[in-house]
Amino acid sequence: MRVKPHLKMLKATNGQIYGAFAGAIFGSLLWLSRVSVQTKDWIVLLLILVAGTLTFLVATKLCLKTRQHGFRIAIGVFIAIGLLHFLIVNLRWDRWLVVLKYHYPPPPTLREMNFLIGIVLTVLVAVALVQDLWLRKMKKKERQNQTDNFP
Repeated sequence: MRVKPHLKMLKATNGQIYGAFAGAIFGSLLWLSRVSVQTKDWIVLLLILVAGTLTFLVATKLCLKTRQHGFRIAIGVFIAIGLLHFLIVNLRWDRWLVVLKYHYPPPPTLREMNFLIGIVLTVLVAVALVQDLWLRKMKKKERQNQTDNFP
């Protein structure tokens, strides 16, 4: 007797959702926080912490409510955090360079920073889009398998 393979999607636990968003959001903001502290830019540090916390709270609440849209929510988080990076770097980089210019290796220019942020943001959004498409395809197959098994 031959058994047909059965595809089943794994469900993320609440802890995994909190951990994934906390790591993605606060991990990506860590370098901005470090530079803010290094340059004693306390207002920007407060802005980073508030924006990161609000993004985390909104994203986790949405994802816990609609788990099937986790990758779409992640795309929104990546875009929000990417825009925060662009905003802070473009408003503060010149001020920060005054302090950072004495470090080795020398810090990148504003143009280089914008390019790097854009590349990272593009890659993260592309990966989340591919994962979302794959997840939808898997769910469609799962529904198809369920209808095939019930006459």
